[in-house]
Amino acid sequence: MAHPPQLPKIDGDMEILLDIYSHPSLRVGGTEDPPNEEYGDTDRLAELGKQVLSLAVTFHYYSQTPMQSGSAIVINRDQVLSSHNIELWADMYNIKKKLRFDPREAHNIDKPEELERFWNVYTGALYIRNGMSAVQSWVSQLIDPESEPPVAEPVGQHPPPMYPTGPPGYGPPPPMHSHMPPPMGPPMHHHAVSMGPPVGWPPQHQQQPPPPPHQPPPLPPTYPAANSVSNIISVALFNQTAIQRGYAVTYPADQEGPAHQPLWTVRCCLNGQERGRGQGRNQKAAKEEAARQAWASLGWGPF
Repeated sequence: MAHPPQLPKIDGDMEILLDIYSHPSLRVGGTEDPPNEEYGDTDRLAELGKQVLSLAVTFHYYSQTPMQSGSAIVINRDQVLSSHNIELWADMYNIKKKLRFDPREAHNIDKPEELERFWNVYTGALYIRNGMSAVQSWVSQLIDPESEPPVAEPVGQHPPPMYPTGPPGYGPPPPMHSHMPPPMGPPMHHHAVSMGPPVGWPPQHQQQPPPPPHQPPPLPPTYPAANSVSNIISVALFNQTAIQRGYAVTYPADQEGPAHQPLWTVRCCLNGQERGRGQGRNQKAAKEEAARQAWASLGWGPF
């Protein structure tokens, strides 16, 4: 493919992008960081992305006309998701040059399983942030740039109900008939026969719909971070930079206070010497702050 579709931009904060492009080799001493409150870690994103990617490819061939048989869909899907094809996609986007990894693991980055893992992580992140429609459009254009991407309804979303719900007795209006009786007029005093309202109308014990809820108060104004440059310095980025400069990084941590409301203190040490310290209500936040403090104290400059 001469000109691949643009790599979709993942909505939200920058932390998820740093996690996506940071290889597991940057985990110091093989330790696990505290899970992200939204998505946990990249291992979870990889497993989610693997299933979503398979679904998107399957739906692409399922939606084609004339219809493909089930066996043909399986054959095409397996070919698209082959290691060779994933490697071609990675080369089109220069993924290998964008990945952050421990230089000692450089010989492993070209392995098919590493490229497949990145692709699954990116797909999983795109799904949770942008939805299935963004994944489907991107994958379909990768498979066939000339095709019109099929419409994929986001998973978990359903059309709104036709009528609002309410207390017992409040329901939808009666069905409209092609021959409605004429509107009722004043009582007739001659010998004409009054038609009267249809049986069962109006509904018994019908209640008025509930009044609309009060408008929520306006959201408080938001303010930019005090130091927007340092806020994007993550633990993964700091670890990579430190390893490239020949430092061994450790993060001793201490916890104080009650179990339901702990206060974490984490120190960022290079070759055993403290260079930064952070505090937070969870270990991850304190660790991130310690890494940023160390970055600033070492004068490594803006990101």
